[in-house]
Amino acid sequence: MNYSKLSLLVLCMTISYSSGEELIEFHEKVMDILRNEIYSRTILPPLGQNETQRKILINLGLREIETLDDRRMELKAQFSLRQKWSDTRLQYDTSSKNGYVTIHTDSNYRPWMPDTFVHNEKEAMVHSTTRPNSFFRIYPNGSILHSVRLSTTISCLMDLRRFPFDEQHCEIRLASYAYPKSTLELNWDPMFSLEMIGSQHHMTQFKLVGQVVGRCLMSHVATGEYSTIYVILSFRREIGYYIIQYFIPIGMCVALTWISFWLGPAIEARLSLTVTVLLTLTTQVSGITGTMSQVSYATAFSTFTGISTTFAVLSIVQSAYVFTIIRRNQFHTLVSPPRMVEIVGSNHKSVEYGEGDGSQKVTPRSALRLDLISKILFPTLYILFIITYTIVYYAFPASKYGYVAKDNASCKRQVM
Repeated sequence: MNYSKLSLLVLCMTISYSSGEELIEFHEKVMDILRNEIYSRTILPPLGQNETQRKILINLGLREIETLDDRRMELKAQFSLRQKWSDTRLQYDTSSKNGYVTIHTDSNYRPWMPDTFVHNEKEAMVHSTTRPNSFFRIYPNGSILHSVRLSTTISCLMDLRRFPFDEQHCEIRLASYAYPKSTLELNWDPMFSLEMIGSQHHMTQFKLVGQVVGRCLMSHVATGEYSTIYVILSFRREIGYYIIQYFIPIGMCVALTWISFWLGPAIEARLSLTVTVLLTLTTQVSGITGTMSQVSYATAFSTFTGISTTFAVLSIVQSAYVFTIIRRNQFHTLVSPPRMVEIVGSNHKSVEYGEGDGSQKVTPRSALRLDLISKILFPTLYILFIITYTIVYYAFPASKYGYVAKDNASCKRQVM
């Protein structure tokens, strides 16, 4: 085992989140060290034996996931950020292994702490009711635990191609802001890397289904190379709402357009029905597309609505074609030739203009045949589309193929 792994193991073994009790008798001794001019919280802690960089162990306690907004592509969450490191300048009782001294961060005298920040954060807030929700625990051997409660909004780039049968993966990346990797190294706590606190991890539209922690082996920016770690939270969308509010109503609207095939030559009723249903369908579609992010590619939902709208438009086209056949038949009736009629009891013949036996005002056979074919063809094709759509998007969810975070110019990843 090399020295870096040994130092991580020793640091992890010397600090536990529940080890020991508050050492009241040593509180004043610790405060004397912090008030001493020799100690400065702006100076890095001294390196330990055989160490080349300061080791910081990170633990995240996920308290609550507030929202995952696919329109703004951001995640709002509340978590506790815990950091552990060693500062031998604050040793006060090397013979004791248990217990600690607690110092609040609003104290005038505080120890040095890392400048860890959330790399892809939009905004953040430290809770302060009734005092700032942050503290230091200083252990007898100089090991320190710092914990702070944060609410943060994190940028989360989403892929909506399978919406609403999609899974989204949001990354929280932590790094040191000022100290390069040669000076300070961040690592996940091997005992508790990510802790789920409470049960508020299930939202109305998404469910947390997995998490992966790792680190960036190489993380370059313009000012140098910095130690970076990350956690990826995976969310699966709950589709019950979309099935009830959108898929079923849209399917019913398409089915309503097929009623026109049973209305026969009542062209006005057929066109009124199909056009009204098409407008209702358009309103349903615009209702959901207005609430999601405007993307430049087709989604699973846009595929469903596009094909459904096509079926509704084809029903209108079919009614218009039937109307054309009937009008053409009526035109031939008006121009039918006169026929000779012999007057009974007379030697004279009379010419009567009227409808011949072959020009009666009935629905042409071609129109009846087209309606009959449409009654079978339209429902069959739409049902086949629904079955295919369900197999492609629902029976084979994206999670079956897993998620692998891709390397980029700023992070060569290593999953832990």
